[in-house]
Amino acid sequence: MNPANTAPKDSQFLGDFGWPWLNMTHWNEASQKWAYANYQVGDYDGGWNDSYYETELESESELRGWLPLPSVP
Repeated sequence: MNPANTAPKDSQFLGDFGWPWLNMTHWNEASQKWAYANYQVGDYDGGWNDSYYETELESESELRGWLPLPSVP
């Protein structure tokens, strides 16, 4: 895991915000915050359904670390 203070602000990467998984992340210049896609799953009638991604914004200090995106063969 790369240190948070070395995260690129000009490309996407996998960011660690304390969830049990990494999130697709990029710098949002307009808000001056990290924007990331967080996976959400709804529970309906005792079963999992209605999964979607929700955009979250976090301050620069909330990023714990990062990894570059893997190469596509």
